[in-house]
Amino acid sequence: MAEKKKAAQKTAKTKNEEAKSTKAAVATSLDAPREGASSDLGVASVFEAAWGMFMANPVILLIWVLLPVLPTLLFGFAVAGDAALFGVDPTGFDLSGGVIGRFILVLVMSLILSILAEAAILGSLLAFGKKKFDFNKSLEIGKKFALPLLAANIVVGLIILLGLIALIIPGVILAFRYLLVPAVVVDDGADIRTAMAKSRELMKGKAGSVFFVGFAYMIISIIIGLVPVEIVNLLASMVLQAVGSALYVVVYRRISVS
Repeated sequence: MAEKKKAAQKTAKTKNEEAKSTKAAVATSLDAPREGASSDLGVASVFEAAWGMFMANPVILLIWVLLPVLPTLLFGFAVAGDAALFGVDPTGFDLSGGVIGRFILVLVMSLILSILAEAAILGSLLAFGKKKFDFNKSLEIGKKFALPLLAANIVVGLIILLGLIALIIPGVILAFRYLLVPAVVVDDGADIRTAMAKSRELMKGKAGSVFFVGFAYMIISIIIGLVPVEIVNLLASMVLQAVGSALYVVVYRRISVS
């Protein structure tokens, strides 16, 4: 009995320490590793740092990339299975009743998982950089920042949309000006107004360098899209999406110290 009690106390202590560690990581990233502390925004340098960040936690990052599309994939399999069961063409399958209900559920689940995944990936990369982290820690971070990040994305998205409707060019300018708002919201725990002001300040004189990083990323995306083998294309796209998040974090870190 005494041994069981000691074992239980030890387990409780370990869980306590893990919880404290997670809370510390979620609460602040002031002590987080500052990836790319040099301020070098050269394309090769930024991509190298981002790749290193991705390779520190490839499995967890790819899981988060996959999660938002998982409901859609499962829905597709379910519809195809139903169509095969009833012997009809899936493209002409009757989308009524339960199928419509499942479709709406899939949309809602995909939206929720997308918001959570974005917050988890961005928050984890900002908090841990090239250090290892587990899925539970990234989940805690995701839950903490999902709603603030969603609110920031909606506000910034509407502002950029209005700029694009106006004359297109103002929208592009605003997109660069407020590019770092999500990172500031998560990294500093700032409100939207403060994050917008800081992003404006940080992006002064940096739009050109950031554009070239984004342009290089776009070229790689196009090349991957040309790969004829579907499974290879899918896997490469998932990796590129995760690396894209790391690129964003590296750019933010380097601009912050410049």
